[in-house]
Amino acid sequence: MSLGLIPSFSNNLIRNFNHLMYADDLILVTTTSRKAARNVYFCLNIYAQLFGQFPNQNKSEIFVPHWFNNRVTSSICSILNFKLGKTPFTYLGVLISPKRLALAQFDSMIHRLNRAISKWGKTKLSKASKSILINRILMTVPIYYLSVYPIPDSVLSKLSSGARKFLWANYEQGKGLPLVNWDVITSSKAEGGLGIRNLLTAKHSLMAKNLINFLNRHQSIWVDILHLKYGNHNFWTMNAPPNCSTFFKGLCSNANAIKPFLWINCVNPDTISL
Repeated sequence: MSLGLIPSFSNNLIRNFNHLMYADDLILVTTTSRKAARNVYFCLNIYAQLFGQFPNQNKSEIFVPHWFNNRVTSSICSILNFKLGKTPFTYLGVLISPKRLALAQFDSMIHRLNRAISKWGKTKLSKASKSILINRILMTVPIYYLSVYPIPDSVLSKLSSGARKFLWANYEQGKGLPLVNWDVITSSKAEGGLGIRNLLTAKHSLMAKNLINFLNRHQSIWVDILHLKYGNHNFWTMNAPPNCSTFFKGLCSNANAIKPFLWINCVNPDTISL
């Protein structure tokens, strides 16, 4: 990046970048131009000659904005000899998309839960055993996703519904009659519940961590990018900006949800905007 061969994301960022690496994966983030493509090709060639490692043509893809010039896009793909990718795509278990994910994109998560329930339904299990399976396996399916993306409430309701039916299902007769309200079931054991995770509450809790990281200017690239795009947005007094990203809209929605449960303990007027 110091040589300027591959343009970086933005010079206005505190921590500017043009690539991300995880294990043996490399993501290059740069301008969509033929010049940048040639420089990327040059750098990859130099690296291959030095270390003997070459890009996997079958797994490497190029992603450009949907409105970008088709002719330039074809030229870039030809220069790098990579195919044009389509969104959404999965990376590290999370769907990546420039726009809001359709509800159908979460069907695999629901199918995964239903497959597990179908398998366990053939075994005679006690309510205690079922509650352990629900909390330790079923309710953990969306947790990682919830920490990085605001899954729609309707999807979480379907997941909770599947877990609820599994808990009360009768081994011999199939469907069972719910004997206790689900809100009671998901309350802590100290309050008389089974301590099964409430996914809607988990969603607010996990997104709140991202909200606090943004407000505290946590040293992360995503925090820098959002501050560059939306400025010092005041979640407590301002509505979500028009045409903002789904993730940022989720932060705004989360702020409204947790606001009634927050209060100021102490404040540094030099670092906090009220």
